[in-house]
Amino acid sequence: MSNAETPRPPEPDRPPMGRIFGLLAGLSLIVLVIVLGLSQLFKRVVRDEIYDKELSVVSKDLLEARARDEGHLTGYALIDQKQGLYQIPITRAMDKLLADPALIERLPGAGPPPPPASSQPAAPRPAASQPATPQPATPQPASAPTKQAEGGTKTP
Repeated sequence: MSNAETPRPPEPDRPPMGRIFGLLAGLSLIVLVIVLGLSQLFKRVVRDEIYDKELSVVSKDLLEARARDEGHLTGYALIDQKQGLYQIPITRAMDKLLADPALIERLPGAGPPPPPASSQPAAPRPAASQPATPQPATPQPASAPTKQAEGGTKTP
């Protein structure tokens, strides 16, 4: 029996659990970072594509409206030859009004000029002749909309 081998005792089965859990946690963290990065990249690409295809394109109607408005603000035109109405650039109109504020009174739709201020104070009216409701300071044009009063009658 000298040639016979002696049986060996069984080896203990203790895998290195700390290393295995460390590797598993590290791989999970790497996968999470990759997924979040790809998600952000996808969102950015989608946002850039939407901007390029929809938001950065200026419509023809908008370009035409801007050109028309620019023409109205900076150009000259004849509005009404009978009344002598002309369109002038807005900057020139502002300069003319600053130089001569009396031009505002001659503008169409400006209303009547205010009465000149007198040096004598106006005599107070008797209480009986004053209206019960206050009147508006400026007269309303005939085309102004009317409101329906509670009593069912139209009032200006």
